[in-house]
Amino acid sequence: MINLKIELRNVSKRFKRNIILEDVNIDFEEGQIYGFIGRNGTGKTVLLKLICGYMNATSGEIIFDGKILN
Repeated sequence: MINLKIELRNVSKRFKRNIILEDVNIDFEEGQIYGFIGRNGTGKTVLLKLICGYMNATSGEIIFDGKILN
């Protein structure tokens, strides 16, 4: 059985001078269910867009199944 994994290593996202995400480190493993909870404007949607590849991270690495995506 292959265990797919998505890893975020020191992922940051900035828009001009606004820091939206700073040094995010998370591991997502196959077969698990995850959710994001937080107030409006805290970066939940930006994080999902980074993982899906709709945006590029300012810094850090997004790794899917051992391959760096960004």
